[in-house]
Amino acid sequence: MKTLDEVLKRNSIIPIGYFKKGNVTIVSTNKKKYVIKEGKIDNKVLECLNSRNFKYKPQITIDGNYLIEEYIEDIDTTDEQKVLDLVRILSLLHKQTTFYKEISVYDYKTLYEELLNNYDYLYKYYIDHINNIDNKIIYSPSDYIFSRSISCILYSIDKGIEYINSWYKKIKDIDSIKVSVIHNNLELNHFINNYLISWDKSKIDIPIYDIYKLYNKYYSEFSFNDLLKEYEKEYPLSDYEKELLFILVLMPNKIDFNDSEYNICVSISNEVDRLYKSDELIKKSIKN
Repeated sequence: MKTLDEVLKRNSIIPIGYFKKGNVTIVSTNKKKYVIKEGKIDNKVLECLNSRNFKYKPQITIDGNYLIEEYIEDIDTTDEQKVLDLVRILSLLHKQTTFYKEISVYDYKTLYEELLNNYDYLYKYYIDHINNIDNKIIYSPSDYIFSRSISCILYSIDKGIEYINSWYKKIKDIDSIKVSVIHNNLELNHFINNYLISWDKSKIDIPIYDIYKLYNKYYSEFSFNDLLKEYEKEYPLSDYEKELLFILVLMPNKIDFNDSEYNICVSISNEVDRLYKSDELIKKSIKN
């Protein structure tokens, strides 16, 4: 606690009490509360947030390896309303901090080849596994489930590769792309009373990565077609940005076939569900 006490003293915070909550310390004073934790935030990110007057974050102070944030009181609301509000604030974050970054053909080609290589690796990984199953005399429960699921996985891989090639044709002749501050750690627990908290993983990058990570976390709980519509009210996506999102959500996760039989069955079922919902999201997005 000595180091924390020094941080409090340097920032003229006189505690009347504090307690640990996970990896953070909640400090109470006579006037307000603070959240203090070990971590860093990119100075460029903080400068961009402040210069663009982004209001939906707590006051953040960097002190060496510590972050000091204003404590935000939570309010009682449904998860459905909370995720909708989160997406609205996220669109404002991206809109207010967007700028255009010059990018070369080499940069595009590097990402293009990386995406293709990832898809190619997954294709070979899953083909090898189905071939191993075909050579068995007795199937395990996970073998049966995977055999019924392989067509869904291969379909997603084929569609993803189609979008990679379509995306590259659109992007390769563009000399700059939109980037912004991305929160990079979105979850409902990091959105309190219309404030985004926990900024230690934030960075300057392509905005669609925030949407992708949010989708991967909550695809089974919310209608992302509705959330994407809400997001685009403030921050419309270009065709190539949407296609990058499609590429990411269609990419299968790698299932660990060395896990327990039960866990393998659950992983296959969850992955098929995610890929099915990804396909539905894309189809509805294209119709709109």
